[in-house]
Amino acid sequence: MGAEIKFNFATSDVVATSDVNRLIMNNQQQSNINQSAPPHEPSAPAQKGHIKFGLSIAVVIICLVAAGVAVYWIRTEPIEENTNIINNVKPTNEIAGWQTYRNENQGFEIKIPSKEWTKDIRIDDKNPKRFDGWFLLNSAEENDTLRIKIDLFSELTPILPEQSFIANTATFKLFRGEIREDIFSTQDNKETSIFSRFCLNKELNLENPKPDFNASEATERCSQNYDLYDFNLYCKGRDSKNCDYYFNQILSTFKFIN
Repeated sequence: MGAEIKFNFATSDVVATSDVNRLIMNNQQQSNINQSAPPHEPSAPAQKGHIKFGLSIAVVIICLVAAGVAVYWIRTEPIEENTNIINNVKPTNEIAGWQTYRNENQGFEIKIPSKEWTKDIRIDDKNPKRFDGWFLLNSAEENDTLRIKIDLFSELTPILPEQSFIANTATFKLFRGEIREDIFSTQDNKETSIFSRFCLNKELNLENPKPDFNASEATERCSQNYDLYDFNLYCKGRDSKNCDYYFNQILSTFKFIN
């Protein structure tokens, strides 16, 4: 009986030892398999995705650099300025055919845009200088009146349309500056009056007249060596745009003669 029990224990020990050895061998084989397996590499589509993303970033950076260079170039590019503006209405064949009004007493001349015109010189004083001239420009379709005044400081009212009118303003580059134009046109745009008042000296420099608060009535004055000029063109039969262009052409022919 004792021998059987000892045998059984021995057999049991052998079985246990065999199981342990088998487990160790299985673990070693699994370890060898894991060590021999190649490392995981990204698939081809994943690699292409990374490449496309990198190219997109590069394109964006190039565009931003190009835009920055363009903005810098535009801001630093010098701008030419015209510091000597002389009559921005170029002479045309029509102007070349106009008749010239010349006034030796006042020392100026100007072209009158009509072959048939009559003048009404109401004031022509040399000392002190004062001038008020009306020029009636009659043709088959138009009935225009040009009025020129010099150093009549208190007379501000131009010839206005007889009907109710709309008032607008515009600017015009003349001589070495810019003048303001007041435009009065009827609602049907068949009657227009344009008026401009400015100070001008012999060097063709312009300035705006200044109010004289010491005078007894509404009066505007110019600086020393400047004269006050009023130009008024009344158009009947021309729309406001045509009359304004006509007015600017007339002013562009004005010049001093002494």
